[in-house]
Amino acid sequence: MSNELITHMLNLAASRRAKVLLVGDSSLSYDAIIRVPNYRDHEEGKFIIKVKEDAGRMSRESIIDLIVLSRVSNSTPIIVGINYGDEEMADGVAYKVHGIYAVGIRTFKRILDNEGGLSS
Repeated sequence: MSNELITHMLNLAASRRAKVLLVGDSSLSYDAIIRVPNYRDHEEGKFIIKVKEDAGRMSRESIIDLIVLSRVSNSTPIIVGINYGDEEMADGVAYKVHGIYAVGIRTFKRILDNEGGLSS
């Protein structure tokens, strides 16, 4: 399932003319780095992404790695998933996992589109 989720996420990024660096090694704390041109006020948006079917099941160590990588790359860390525990992730809601936001694929699309109105 996570390959399908990664493919869907990459298609969303490509439709926004984003540049994507896909890692392809699921053992790492991130799966992709996405740079969206003209994201906000003619500046690019940079995101470091971890794709997990269950976004709530990220280890604290992986989160720390993701935070460090985001700071080094001046990117926003995001976990993209389908479920948070036993429940499907709601659209427009950002969940927190050890201090990092986790969102569903539809909410991730809204982030790439730079739409507001997200709740946590």
